[in-house]
Amino acid sequence: MARSKCSPTISIPKSLDPVGLKRPSDFIDKVIYLFWPGPGETVGYELPYDKLAGKLYFRPGEITLWSGASGHGKSQILSDSIAKWIQQGSRICIASLEMSGAQQKRRLPRSPWKRPSKSSVKGS
Repeated sequence: MARSKCSPTISIPKSLDPVGLKRPSDFIDKVIYLFWPGPGETVGYELPYDKLAGKLYFRPGEITLWSGASGHGKSQILSDSIAKWIQQGSRICIASLEMSGAQQKRRLPRSPWKRPSKSSVKGS
């Protein structure tokens, strides 16, 4: 390419950064909070199992994908956790490529020690 054609492009550079692009330094305070939340605060939703209390959290606004062999308990752990996450203020969306919507709904109100009432299945 001739120098005369390149010269205007080189002499008048323009930024190609998209509007709203942020630098890593813009997130310092948020990163510090994620590592060291305030006293009595947690950053995320806990599982309903005492052995994991304070050790594993699911952060708001993030997508978590669970994969593994069929029948190994992924859906059961999610079903056990949903009520606790809703109590903690979470919004839930479940998409299963193996389980029908009716089967998933059947599992949600179930607990290991009692059969759900019809009103809990209907959501009333």
